[in-house]
Amino acid sequence: MNICIDDNRHLRKFFYQYADYHTEILCDISERLPSLLTLHNGKIKPVKYAKHHQLQVLEYKVVFDGCMACRVAFTVDKHTIKVIFISDILFKAQFCKLLAKTALLD
Repeated sequence: MNICIDDNRHLRKFFYQYADYHTEILCDISERLPSLLTLHNGKIKPVKYAKHHQLQVLEYKVVFDGCMACRVAFTVDKHTIKVIFISDILFKAQFCKLLAKTALLD
C-alpha cells in the first residue's frame, strides 16, 4: 500500500509540537497501519459522519512506550492510505469533535 501524508496546517502543527516523535509516528503509520487494515481487527474504527473527498475517514490509536500516544485519522482509496489528521487527544469523542471543527471534512 502507498502511504500519503497530507500537507495541511494541522499535521504541520502536530509534527512541529511533537518533533521528537516524528520518525516513530511515520514508522508506525508506514509499517503497522497497512497490516492492521489487512487483518480487519478492531483497532481501526470509522469516524461517524466524516468524509474527506467523498471517502470514509477512519482512525486508530498509536502508543509509544506509554510516554506518548496519539490518534491518526486517514482515508483509504484502493491501494493508497492518506493521513489527514493527527492529534494527542486520545478520547475518540473529543478527537472526532476536534476533527469536525477543521476544514478537512466534506
